[in-house]
Amino acid sequence: MTFDQTVPLESAQRLGEDLARDAADEVDELTVPARLMAEPEEHEHGPFVGDDLDRQARGAVGEEGRSGRVLHENQRYQEVTHDFVTSCASNETSTRSGGVTMPRVVVFNEFGGPDVMHIVEEPVVEPAAGEVRVRIEAFAVNPLDQMMRSGTSPATIPLPHARLGVEGTGVVDALGPEVTGLMVGDPVILTAIPDASVRGSYAEYTTVPASRILARPAGFTITEAAAIWVAYSTAYGALVEKARMRPGDHVLITAASGGVGRAAMQIANQIGAVPIAITRHTANKDDLIAAGAAAVIATDHVDVVEAVRHYTGGTGADIVLDVVMGPGQQDLLKAARPGGTLVAAGFLDPRPTPFPASTSLTIFSYRSFEHTLDTVVVNRMAAFLNAGVRLGALRPVIDKVFALDDVVEAHRHLEKGLHAGKIVVEV
Repeated sequence: MTFDQTVPLESAQRLGEDLARDAADEVDELTVPARLMAEPEEHEHGPFVGDDLDRQARGAVGEEGRSGRVLHENQRYQEVTHDFVTSCASNETSTRSGGVTMPRVVVFNEFGGPDVMHIVEEPVVEPAAGEVRVRIEAFAVNPLDQMMRSGTSPATIPLPHARLGVEGTGVVDALGPEVTGLMVGDPVILTAIPDASVRGSYAEYTTVPASRILARPAGFTITEAAAIWVAYSTAYGALVEKARMRPGDHVLITAASGGVGRAAMQIANQIGAVPIAITRHTANKDDLIAAGAAAVIATDHVDVVEAVRHYTGGTGADIVLDVVMGPGQQDLLKAARPGGTLVAAGFLDPRPTPFPASTSLTIFSYRSFEHTLDTVVVNRMAAFLNAGVRLGALRPVIDKVFALDDVVEAHRHLEKGLHAGKIVVEV
């Protein structure tokens, strides 16, 4: 079992390929196989495509886009938007003339509910220097994906034709120039896709910098490998790198039934800390105890502050991991001991979070890309996770598995908020 880090390489500038003229002689349908990508914001990396291509993309489609015919009910749904042929999720395999299968990608052209997602047919993109192309076998569905799709993400998402997916697993399909230490066919996991709206993992293929993949842990199923990185790197980064969690620390974990919450409990136990789980439902108590919680606080039954004082002998929690935010954070601040630490690492509650009043706590706002784009920290994460996997202490819990054709249903399942563990889509 290994999480060995590959040789880090700088991401080179991606050049847009205009393949439409070549494809026009071969197919009858209107297609533009190349992805016109706008430069993502907020993350430090080299440009993938400059403003000129973005203007070309927007100029080609206009303000409202062009639409072709739509076939409803049991017929094949087909719509030409942004010069791409899109199809609804179906069991049919889309082909170009000559029977060559076109790989599929999940995209959305407007913000909204799960139904805004569609499956698009596109040729594979050749990896640039320092990049690899991965044939995706499965990807996990994360709250960040829901936020991007609905338009509530803190980062700007360029439309139309935005992609989704920040983690997944698959096999190396092609190597770009200057890539070493990898071979075609190597099973890998994707560790960080900061520009998910451009090259997200909701696809049959994607290209990523070689420094953004790790060897897939031996002994893991494909669904487990798809679900491990975001949850465990977030929990590790927040608790170990930020809060400096130590053996014996009482660690209060919100949304404990979710992927990050379960990962946090396992990581706390691996270090020797004492995880105290918070859940909204008393019915989850037995499951969370079995998952590794030393104690469970069900907010539909008990007061959080009083319960934490009870389980910590009156002192309060040493560390609070808050992946929910919102007004409820005020109770978490009261439940922490004087001089304790609160790490805010999520946005599950869309309501505003009141600014903390005068407090003796150390409060961190944590985003996983803060560490997952840092090769040195990723090496530490990989070593820690490798040890946990080898000892059997770390293992992702899978709630439900969907097929790619059912990706809309996977998002509906996520929005219900009743899942226990990770939601995975197999490609």
